[in-house]
Amino acid sequence: MALRFVLSLGLRARLMLLVLSAVVPALLLIVYSAFEQRQEAAQHAKQETLKIARTIAEGHRPLALSAHQLLKSLATLAEISDAESAAPCNKLLANILRFNPDYANLGVALVDGTLVCSALPFSGNINVADRTHFQRALASRAFSVSDYQVSTIVKKPGIGFSIPLLNVDGQMWGVAFVFLDLTRLNQRLAAMPYLEKTDVAFTLDSQGNFLERHPDPEKYVGKSIAALPLFKHIQQSRGEGTNESVGVDGIRRVYAYTPLFPEPPCCNYAVAGIPAERVYYAANHGLTRNLAWAGGIAVLVLALAWVGSDLLVLRRIRALVDAARRMSRHDLAARSGLPHHCGDFVLAPEPLSPSGGEGRVRGFSDAL
Repeated sequence: MALRFVLSLGLRARLMLLVLSAVVPALLLIVYSAFEQRQEAAQHAKQETLKIARTIAEGHRPLALSAHQLLKSLATLAEISDAESAAPCNKLLANILRFNPDYANLGVALVDGTLVCSALPFSGNINVADRTHFQRALASRAFSVSDYQVSTIVKKPGIGFSIPLLNVDGQMWGVAFVFLDLTRLNQRLAAMPYLEKTDVAFTLDSQGNFLERHPDPEKYVGKSIAALPLFKHIQQSRGEGTNESVGVDGIRRVYAYTPLFPEPPCCNYAVAGIPAERVYYAANHGLTRNLAWAGGIAVLVLALAWVGSDLLVLRRIRALVDAARRMSRHDLAARSGLPHHCGDFVLAPEPLSPSGGEGRVRGFSDAL
């Protein structure tokens, strides 16, 4: 079908296609080279972004380790085991809070969620049974971390760390918790020196809620990205990984993520993102530049082929065709006007044919 179409074209069009067929491989090579450069740029960006995500996580892990050690120490103290006598327990937790500015509060709750002890004063009956750190500590009987939440007492956004409290018989009687202040964590995240202006860095809980974000934490903390492909990818991997997708701000980025805390590793993630436009800028710029040069050269070659085909080929063929037509009408005086030696068109008279014709132009039929 394609061959039939080509054969249906005029000689000039065939010459143009022939010239174009010589240019197309160069264009394909340019595109393939740009594709490889994009692949290399993406791989490099993923490695660099993963380093940033790991650095963020490493900056947070001491907080979790410190909270875990503190809670384990508290579980052994008499003031905690006798938390229903609130005054000594409250005083102990208040003193601890004074020297730990990253904490918004510390407390102890019974297994039914009733708050019995707090570093900050509270009034009335407060129940924390709906808090994820409390529920996870009860369910796992191990150190647990919460999703994003707002403290009932201090009215601040944060996350809670909890451990179960056991009596001498191994029975759980309560939960001790530390509430981490997200406002301070966002300030520390913004101070990280390796983030460029267009980079993003954030931490997520198990539901896809922002715990921290740089930049613009006030716009995003507490909001969810659970519906975005990025978070679905994170959930499926349940570990380190990379992903290129559109973020909550509508900008496409190359993202990398890693578990935020060493334990439990399932629930929170540190994420960093680099704009895809910046990642592929060099490759895209090179592709545009090379295609522009190649396109310009192709246009110039086609223009030269167009003019050259007329000067060097088509005019001679037209002269021969015109002479042949005149001869077919028995005009024995017809001449092409071409020199007898003009390249591939060798014009030499042959003996008269039996029909008495002037002769034929040798090589003409072959040229056509």
